[in-house]
Amino acid sequence: MPNRIGEIAVRGNHVISDYLDTHQEPFHEGWFMTGDLGYFDEDSYLFIKGRLKEMISRGGEKVASAEVENVLNQLDFVGQVAVIGLPDEIYGESVTAVIIPNKGRTHNFEFEREQLHVFAAKKLAKFQQLTQVYFVSEFLLNATGKVIRSKLREQLMQQASGEAR
Repeated sequence: MPNRIGEIAVRGNHVISDYLDTHQEPFHEGWFMTGDLGYFDEDSYLFIKGRLKEMISRGGEKVASAEVENVLNQLDFVGQVAVIGLPDEIYGESVTAVIIPNKGRTHNFEFEREQLHVFAAKKLAKFQQLTQVYFVSEFLLNATGKVIRSKLREQLMQQASGEAR
């Protein structure tokens, strides 16, 4: 069925069928579950939407972090961005942008926060809209240079609980 988002699974002679260790979750009935989300269009072209683990559940809708990040990266004051879900009592998770501002320029974070919200409102669906924006000086990265989203989430939750005191 075209345009239906799901987890991308692959199999064939060129695809591994198991790991040497006991970590077997990615394998299901001969398929390797990549952890990527995507869909086929009407012409059978595959489009990648993001990572399954990076999906944000907001009010019953699924928000792909990568899609929101791609939009926010268009703003000239954004050096790097990570979009994560933080707990929200009403909607499940909030769409939270964490921004490392571009270096070498003066920043007005309140103005830039407003610009992020306005830009997102023009470019993204209502359920993808930013709920929170944080500015940080660096991200915790893993050995391959990817943002450790779970650590970033913990850091922001601790920061928020400290502010509430």
